[in-house]
Amino acid sequence: MKTHNVEETVHPTNLRKLTKPAAVLLISRRERFSWKIYNITNTLHSIIYNAGNTLYSRNLRKLAKPAVILISILFIISMVSALSSTSVQGRTTHGNRSWLTPIPTPTSTPAPAPTATPTPTENLTPATGTNLEPLSAFMNSNDVPIMPNGGNYASYDPSVTCNGYPSIQDVGKNPSNPEGEVDGAWIPVSPGDHIEISVWVKTSASTSTDLQSGATLGFNFLGDSNLGEGIIGSTSTDQAGEPSAAELTCGNPSAFGYTISGDNGMAQVGGLISKVPFGVSTWTEIQYDFIVPSTYYTYQWINPGSNGGTGGVSSITATQINEIVCWFAVYDNVGDGNAWFANPMLYNLGQTSLP
Repeated sequence: MKTHNVEETVHPTNLRKLTKPAAVLLISRRERFSWKIYNITNTLHSIIYNAGNTLYSRNLRKLAKPAVILISILFIISMVSALSSTSVQGRTTHGNRSWLTPIPTPTSTPAPAPTATPTPTENLTPATGTNLEPLSAFMNSNDVPIMPNGGNYASYDPSVTCNGYPSIQDVGKNPSNPEGEVDGAWIPVSPGDHIEISVWVKTSASTSTDLQSGATLGFNFLGDSNLGEGIIGSTSTDQAGEPSAAELTCGNPSAFGYTISGDNGMAQVGGLISKVPFGVSTWTEIQYDFIVPSTYYTYQWINPGSNGGTGGVSSITATQINEIVCWFAVYDNVGDGNAWFANPMLYNLGQTSLP
């Protein structure tokens, strides 16, 4: 197949020989870009050709070659300028062609992040091992909370949960048990054991004016004597355990209570919450972190409910702690407040040197 030089093909003289359909095809919309380049090329080629002949005809052969080089440089500069201008124009006039006009990437507005439900912060270092005092330890086999001396002030409430854990609801004031006490299981311990106890609590509003108003997790120590197993204490009015009156923030019914290291013979590892006042609708953790005392106790309560609920205390031969029992309580002298207790835990972390 015969080939033609590009300059000869697109020269205006040869172009006239083309049929109209061929000319239309050559300068179609897609080839306009090439046509402009070729047109500029032929125009400058004519200028260079004529300039060369003129210089040659005047016997300026020595100057012809430099002049042609200079004109060629100007031709190249003009080509670059024309390419830049034509390229920009092509990209703006052929807007729907992806090969000329880049398709902008759509910018999406990110959806606002959902607000996470805050999780209460635990102050205790997460313990490992077996939870010795789960919620089931505070109920009988029928899921009825263990209420000393009878009563009907507490109930199992699976509809109110803390992080998925069901709760026990305690309504507080009750004729048979003013403190609304719910007891857990008796757990063996020894002096020097490092114990962590906790429970999650929330409370309703109340008009109570009780100086110890609110929800409390507490515990008592037990010992074995010639009278049997029972709560022990250093005096006839002071049972070993927590919290003490000072730790319940007596004198301020709207305040949280905090543990006090050394109070009631307890060596607290840290000052932690011991009471949640009424009106705290977010789950809050009551915590104890302590070492079991090595104290010898000389009083024991075998039947704390006798003698009108105040007696049953007896003097005994000095004995040490060998068990612990936890309890929930709601102090409310009006009876219009409620508390919910969920996910109780007791971990024995083993022997630790006493501070």
